Amino acid sequence: MDDQFLIQLLEKACPRPSYLSSTDGGPILALALHCLMVNDGFVLAGEEGQGIADLTTRFLPQKDWNGKLLDQWMFFYTKPGKARKFTLHCSLQGRTKRMFIHASEENNLANIRVLGLQLENYVSHPNTLASNSWSAQEPVVRNAAKMSELMTEHVIQPLLHAAEEEQGPPPGVVSAASRSE
Repeated sequence: MDDQFLIQLLEKACPRPSYLSSTDGGPILALALHCLMVNDGFVLAGEEGQGIADLTTRFLPQKDWNGKLLDQWMFFYTKPGKARKFTLHCSLQGRTKRMFIHASEENNLANIRVLGLQLENYVSHPNTLASNSWSAQEPVVRNAAKMSELMTEHVIQPLLHAAEEEQGPPPGVVSAASRSE
């Protein structure tokens, strides 16, 4: 994944990013990590827990993703073929500017993944978002390939590998929906 592709995903997730410009970059990195999750097939969980798979809005985060908690951002997902919901919890340590990523599968204490990313390695100029555009003169995010590689290797793939598969009906059993057709 190159930087420009990640910028395109961020544009889908936050079409008017100017309100993120006055920050230290934490919400920008959290939103970029969310975009990587969605790009890898995770689907935002709706109010009742089921996934919202609308292709036109699939990168838009939940309404309260930013500002609910100080220097913390949470996203909730489902994943087709997996039985439970997933949580991505990003927390920025103010003193060190290290983003701690904590990803977990609901009700499965054995399936928790953590990763730390240094903010300035991935978010360079958050104040350029004041122009209300992700495509400003100075790039807002950088090193997307490395970010994607680390997330895939240390969070996404192990999380999915250890996740409980969705259980369908036993082979040969016809569901009620199939019978009515």
